[in-house]
Amino acid sequence: MGEASQESEQRPAGGPSWRPRLVTLFVPCYVDQLRPEAGIAALELLEAHGFEVDVRLGAICCGQPFANAGYAEASRATSEHWLQAMSGAECVAVLASSCAVHLQRESRARPPRGADRGAPEPPVLELMAFLARFAGAAPAGRWPRTVCLHSSCHGLRESDADRSARALLARVQDLRVVRAERADECCGFGGGFSVEFPELSVRMGHDRLREIVLTGADEVVATDVSCLLHLEGIARAEGVRLEFRHVSELLRDALREAESPRASAAQPLERAPAGAARR
Repeated sequence: MGEASQESEQRPAGGPSWRPRLVTLFVPCYVDQLRPEAGIAALELLEAHGFEVDVRLGAICCGQPFANAGYAEASRATSEHWLQAMSGAECVAVLASSCAVHLQRESRARPPRGADRGAPEPPVLELMAFLARFAGAAPAGRWPRTVCLHSSCHGLRESDADRSARALLARVQDLRVVRAERADECCGFGGGFSVEFPELSVRMGHDRLREIVLTGADEVVATDVSCLLHLEGIARAEGVRLEFRHVSELLRDALREAESPRASAAQPLERAPAGAARR
């Protein structure tokens, strides 16, 4: 599948001027446990753009790991639990394109909901796609650095995440965005793939990292934390000094930099304790 996205099927109904009053942010389980600062940044970014943000503590996992491993029933049960936790949500923004795509697939596979089948399902959008649609004209801040945007497989091929991230980053003043050669190549993580085929996974990540280093970027950003964790681990093992962050972290910090350049430069954000992404 090319860049044509299936995400349009999940876009909220309403005219071009419609904007959700309340957005429910879904921070995937692995992000909450392994990189909670990305979830905090996403929440603060949404709030900076004027959205009221809701986080449902019961929505722990979307069920994608089960689906990727072939456990269809467990995946459906987990997705149903997720849907129940999201009952009444106006619109859901997901902090991972792979999880967003999985939830959209599950939604299409279920019979339509109505008066006799429970409340309608909330529309699901990946976070960058949500921001590009509903906050695309808002101030984008300033970030005087060179960053490499890594395109995750789901973000590039099955959602609007990569295209939306590029559009949002293009609006940040003084920011130079570069792409590695063969920008559509997988980093090698692939969820269970990295567990079943670790040697191949690491070799793919090594090749991706080498091309990223050649761009001369100061930091690497992506729409999927899973890719960032994989590449960051390989970089540390090989002694490569690069900063790896979710796009939401850069966008949030760019707004802060525009408001107070000295404070932003003098006070780098500290990593939050595990689990802190959920309020």
